[in-house]
Amino acid sequence: GSTMKRALGLTLIAMACFATPALGQPQATLQAYQEGTYSAATPDLGILMELGAEVDGARTATISVLENGVPVFKTERPDLFSLFYGPTVHIVEMDDTNDVPEVYISTYTGGAHCCNEIDILTKTASGWSEVDFGFYDGDPEALLPRDLNGDGLSEIKTFDNRFFYTFASYAGSSAPIQI
Repeated sequence: GSTMKRALGLTLIAMACFATPALGQPQATLQAYQEGTYSAATPDLGILMELGAEVDGARTATISVLENGVPVFKTERPDLFSLFYGPTVHIVEMDDTNDVPEVYISTYTGGAHCCNEIDILTKTASGWSEVDFGFYDGDPEALLPRDLNGDGLSEIKTFDNRFFYTFASYAGSSAPIQI
């Protein structure tokens, strides 16, 4: 009803606010909930995500990076749980040694106490590459890169997952913060 329309409208407004982000915050965000093609862009960079149809209970997402409208890198996330959304993709400045922001990808992989798989797509002197950032426990939104020290670059704040189950059960574990 009207509550759903209002919530959707607020979501669209919130996403539009990424056009003028605070320094070190995501500049564009993309998340897909159903089959289709989705895109987001900044003046420097574009991202395109194609979320495939469900096949045997899973989906595949293909993510492309575009510079000046030209595809420069493509990566795929196969076997996504169809009960959940596709990857969440953000354009965010994390490395000021190149001329464009990075592309942060968080994918829910399932599991009792796990996992968000995080990958960073970054431009290097030899072209674009994908950095496997690892698997992390917790809320994907909490892992969103943010400028934690005020330098204009985003960092990821999480917990050192090596401590879960090391000295106690998961419920009894406590892990230190890791940046």
